[in-house]
Amino acid sequence: MSGYMKLKATAIGGIVLALFAHMVYDANDLKTNYKTVQASITNVTVDCYIKERRRKRADRKIIDRRTNKMAYMDCKIAPLVAAKHDYSEHHIHKRAKITYRYTSPVDRRMYDGSFELTGRFDLGKYVPGNTMNVYAHKTKAADSRENSNPLVGENGV
Repeated sequence: MSGYMKLKATAIGGIVLALFAHMVYDANDLKTNYKTVQASITNVTVDCYIKERRRKRADRKIIDRRTNKMAYMDCKIAPLVAAKHDYSEHHIHKRAKITYRYTSPVDRRMYDGSFELTGRFDLGKYVPGNTMNVYAHKTKAADSRENSNPLVGENGV
């Protein structure tokens, strides 16, 4: 194995190790500082953005000229905007913002939380009125999060 290949393998191994260490830390944080509680979904909004991922060059995307950030739009007009700017329909991606209400284990008061899903996802279980498990902080009343760590099971185990 050449010196370049060893360097490349070491770099990739280091990145994988760092990602795994972060996931282990995150799983420990969830188990130590958060408690699983039931939350009621109060609102789901879906919008779209247009982005072309490129391998060797910077990603190409539609930017809002007022904010200089990614332009989010109604999914009904996204195909028209994509065509106008020479994008195809497979460059259109969805973003969903899910808002939920839960009771904090700290002070037994109701709080609102939210999280986002991007890319390809199934909204079947995210319907207003449905319940879902979220993690409420054990000491900070207004702090909650949804589980995104694959090392932690559905019920926080």
